[in-house]
Amino acid sequence: MLTPEQQVYQKVDETVMKANKIWPSLNMTRPIIKFDFYSSRTAGQAVINWLGERILRINPAYLNSHTEEMIKETVPHEMAHIIDYHLNGRMCGHGTSWQLIMTYLELKVQRCHHYGRIEEFAPNIKSYSYKCGCRTRQYSQRKHNNVSLRGIQYTCKVCRTAVTRA
Repeated sequence: MLTPEQQVYQKVDETVMKANKIWPSLNMTRPIIKFDFYSSRTAGQAVINWLGERILRINPAYLNSHTEEMIKETVPHEMAHIIDYHLNGRMCGHGTSWQLIMTYLELKVQRCHHYGRIEEFAPNIKSYSYKCGCRTRQYSQRKHNNVSLRGIQYTCKVCRTAVTRA
C-alpha cells in the first residue's frame, strides 16, 4: 500500500501524462512537490517562483486527515493551475482557462474544498461580539479594528440594520 505522499506523486504523474496527451505541445514534466504548506484552511497551493520553478505545495495535515479527497480533488486542482501557467504563461486563478482545463481533465470545477478547518494550525484568534437586529456575531480582530479605529460601519445583509458592539 502506498503512503499518502507516494499517492500524491502518483496522481501528479497521472495528471502530467493526461495533460501531455490532451495538449501534445505542452511537453510538461513533474513539478517540485513539497509537503510544507501549513494553513488552517488551505489544503494545497500551486506556485511559480521567481526562477520559473513550478512547485506544488501540499498541506500534510489535510493530506493525512483527508487522503482520498486530497488525491482525487486537491492535487489535480492545483495541477490545473500549473497547466494553466504552461499553456498561458501565467496563472489566472480560477478563471475561464483554469475552468476549461479542469473540464478537459474531467474534474469537478470547484474553487474550494469542504474539508473543514485544521485547528492545530489555526491561530489563537481573539473575537469580539457584535449584534444587529436579528442576531449576535463574532468579529475578528481586523474587522473589530475597522469599526473601532477606522470608523467603518457594517450593515447586516439579512435585516439591513447597523451592526454594533454587543
